[in-house]
Amino acid sequence: MSLPAKRWLIATTLAAILIVVIAPAPQPGAARGAQPGDGWLVPRLPVPPANPQAAVTGLLKSSLWGGQADAASLVDDKASRWRLAGITGSPADRYAIVQFGDDRIQQLKAGDKFPDGTFIAQVREAGVCVVIEGKKRFLPLDSQAVPIVW
Repeated sequence: MSLPAKRWLIATTLAAILIVVIAPAPQPGAARGAQPGDGWLVPRLPVPPANPQAAVTGLLKSSLWGGQADAASLVDDKASRWRLAGITGSPADRYAIVQFGDDRIQQLKAGDKFPDGTFIAQVREAGVCVVIEGKKRFLPLDSQAVPIVW
């Protein structure tokens, strides 16, 4: 065995001994992994409800979403078929263009409400600021929509 190999072997052995001596001892009560005798089991998946619509209605009425909601008032077929088609007007007087289907268009400004009842706080060049449950949110204009200038 050559001299550099012996030195490397001695240095590696000393480093291993030093690591074992310096390593902290396990603390009593330290966290340990699950052991076979601990009774730990994988939880079962929930069984899907027989009536999913009733389950959704129950979730909507629960306080999970921040308050009681009337499920009948949340489902409005006409209010769900609109989109923010564009923004128009000057910086001081902007309007949001809402499109219903293919042919009906409505112009809304700050202070108006969208068809679903959402309050429009401000109309910006790239989208609309709305108030939802007392909090302001920014709804950006669809990236494919071209700003409409009249």
